[in-house]
Amino acid sequence: MFIYRFLIAPLLIIMTILLALFGHKKTRKGLKLRSKSNSLTANSKDKIWIHASSGEFEYAKSLINSIKKSHKNIEILVTYFSPSYVKSIKNYPGVDLCIPLPLDTPSACHSFLTKYKPQLLLIARTDVWPEMLHQCHAKKIPSLLFSATGKKHNPLSLFYRKFLFKKLSAVYCVSEEDSNLIKKYFKGPIKAIGDTRYDQVFKRLDTPCTLNFDFSCNDPIVTLGSTWPEDEKKLLPTLSAQLKNYKIIIAPHEPTEAHLTSLKQQLSDNNISFQLYSQTGQWQSEVLIIDQLGLLADIYRFSDVAFVGGSFKSKVHSVMEPIGAGNLVFLGPKNKNNREAQVFKNKKDSSNQTIVTQVQSPDEIQQYLSNLTINTDAKNSIKAHFDQQLGATKELIADIFN
Repeated sequence: MFIYRFLIAPLLIIMTILLALFGHKKTRKGLKLRSKSNSLTANSKDKIWIHASSGEFEYAKSLINSIKKSHKNIEILVTYFSPSYVKSIKNYPGVDLCIPLPLDTPSACHSFLTKYKPQLLLIARTDVWPEMLHQCHAKKIPSLLFSATGKKHNPLSLFYRKFLFKKLSAVYCVSEEDSNLIKKYFKGPIKAIGDTRYDQVFKRLDTPCTLNFDFSCNDPIVTLGSTWPEDEKKLLPTLSAQLKNYKIIIAPHEPTEAHLTSLKQQLSDNNISFQLYSQTGQWQSEVLIIDQLGLLADIYRFSDVAFVGGSFKSKVHSVMEPIGAGNLVFLGPKNKNNREAQVFKNKKDSSNQTIVTQVQSPDEIQQYLSNLTINTDAKNSIKAHFDQQLGATKELIADIFN
């Protein structure tokens, strides 16, 4: 701990300050938010502290829902590292206080814990900090890592993980395989309970928003979700041949005016008729373009097949929503970042079709879409596979409060 406190942590802080001074906007915003959070007051209610780096907050949502449902007197304090997700965290029902994680120094962590006095720390997925855990351990505040996954490490990385994890109270991991990997560097209590995000996705699909569009039609529907230009470059050349078999929905990841203009031009160049979601309420063309954010999870409920974007760019977005809605899913080659994509590559529906399939080229996309069997039984069997992953939140809550 001495080396970390007096060498590694100061170097990290110096690097952070330099990044902010030399124009790194996200780092500068993070430091500004930290200075503002020092003026916030804390009340005397019992607190559970949840930490999520940024997008890892998705793993915490189901926990917040369950805690607030059964323990209304408990305040939920959420910290984050990256400011990119701050609006989503602040606006989430059940979050009583949302502030950036203090700098990982003895004085900053001591001031934070003295001021807010949390009874418990829950860390979502990955973002573990040595000083934070050291001081929680010293103050007898239990610290639990949940929805954790393991991986193989080289000797140096393994040594660091042992140092990093030694002050954790317990680890709740996704699978027995993860448990066996984590045991190599953590000797405390480990329990494989599954992934809490499945529970959140199930709740989201089970309580849909009302959409201003009638999706009913005689053809199966393919949704191209969260697409980037790199994805569309591979996908759009395949559409003309598939329009006799499917209705197509395209939901760009960033439906900016420039992106939508480019997308519409490409469809026009290929003589494909299209309509915008915001301008109509029923099918009038071959392709429906979703030009609003926040609708995709609900749209998956109406589709049968889904492409998940980012997989021809750099990394794929989440496959949980389309699978939870019973969609067969296909992806480009950039999908190793997504745990669920790898899990469902090994599962099949009732028609013996692989639930998640990787494709490399427009020709493979054509072949994939041309050979699918679409029916209600297949859709229900995909949902059943998804439902088998539920329950991690309930088990974690039972351990916390029993």
